[in-house]
Amino acid sequence: MSCVDQPWVSEPVDTARVVRVEHALVPPKSYDLLFVIDTSPAMQPHVENLARNLPNLINVLDTVTGGRPSVHIAVTTSDPADDGAFHDPNGLDDFLIDERRPNGTRLDNFEGSLVDAFTAAATLEPGGARSQPLAMARRALLRHPEFLRERAYLSVIVITPQDDASPQSLGVLEAFFKSAKADDEQVIVAAATGLRERPCEFEGAVATASPRLLAFLDRFPGRSTVTAICQQDLSGVLQQFAELLKTIIHDPCIEVPFREETCTAWLDFEDRPSEVLGRCEDGLGPCFAIEHDPETCPGGSQHKVTYGHSLDATHFTMECEVEQVTEIVEP
Repeated sequence: MSCVDQPWVSEPVDTARVVRVEHALVPPKSYDLLFVIDTSPAMQPHVENLARNLPNLINVLDTVTGGRPSVHIAVTTSDPADDGAFHDPNGLDDFLIDERRPNGTRLDNFEGSLVDAFTAAATLEPGGARSQPLAMARRALLRHPEFLRERAYLSVIVITPQDDASPQSLGVLEAFFKSAKADDEQVIVAAATGLRERPCEFEGAVATASPRLLAFLDRFPGRSTVTAICQQDLSGVLQQFAELLKTIIHDPCIEVPFREETCTAWLDFEDRPSEVLGRCEDGLGPCFAIEHDPETCPGGSQHKVTYGHSLDATHFTMECEVEQVTEIVEP
């Protein structure tokens, strides 16, 4: 009986994987904004300037594309003694609601204007002993799960003249905030604080360097913004936030080799069922097309997706089966 060398053969391995391309088509219409304000003695010299700026922080919301969105706004302190409690105009552990109805009217839970209600909630007297803004933001969200809405963006805005002293590691804090939403790109962090490497001063009010807090913001690339607390106008922390929402870039590239014949695409809407898209060559209304474009997409499959959509669509999604992988298998 003789031995015969068998050649290696290529056997397909079915990975059953799917590649997905998702785009938000309009700026999100709902935001849950959590303000964490330092109440330690270090904040005392900054209180007057912050009070002048509180109306500006809210007025910036009116500059978001499409007008003021639906918002939940909560205020908590950086003091562990407060245990993440919210401060509202009535002195309750509650948050402000200002939601836009489909007919354009507003639903709210406060008297007067949103600016006045927020100013009342955020006017806090310094008195805390420690400043742990990131830990207290975490505690506030754990304490108030009803604050977060499923389809809203979460933004945590820290206002402090000193660095974060939370006991948790930055990795633990990052993981917590990113897990607060099903899609971690719906989490935005911002701060009005000191500089990264040196103190700053404005009208006698000093802020120490904040390397740890700024290192935390660095963990949210493209989803974080910072402004120096040592200046007259602090609205930049939300002006930059509003601009950030306008610059969420849609990547049209399909990252891995895929089977084009398996691709399906659809549009999602806020107030009606999803709509499946046909191929653009079919010439039937909103549609999608896949194009070979190595210049735009030099890596992966070198293909991109383009599409037309209804004006009221909120999201575009395309899914394709990943190209079957072929492996060399030795018998």
